[in-house]
Amino acid sequence: MAEYAGDTLWALMLFLLVSAVLAGRPLMLREAISLVLSFLVEISQLYHAVEDVATLVLPDKANQHLQQLMDRNSEGLLSDQERTGLAALVELSERLSLVRGEALYLLGRKPWSRQFVVDTLTATESAWSVRYSEIH
Repeated sequence: MAEYAGDTLWALMLFLLVSAVLAGRPLMLREAISLVLSFLVEISQLYHAVEDVATLVLPDKANQHLQQLMDRNSEGLLSDQERTGLAALVELSERLSLVRGEALYLLGRKPWSRQFVVDTLTATESAWSVRYSEIH
């Protein structure tokens, strides 16, 4: 019960505010308006959460480390441990790109911005470099 105390108090406050503005109106009308407003606020919060997901990228340090590992991999200088780390970073980068693309799709936006394309191509190039070096 305590887990939802904040939401419950917020809904009560909204109902009291609607009741104050619409004093003398039927209770069912005030309840319905309060419920609709609550849903709109919750949907708005979900929309903003999806927007946040649409901007996910590797942190700068991780991206720099990925670039360094890819360069070392191209030169054939990676240890087995570094190769494992590179594969993990490439997989993470690919998944972030896919999740970001799906979030943009849900928002009705095209995921083909310049940065999205660069990130996706970098992740794909990284994956192929790692897989190629693992084979050879």
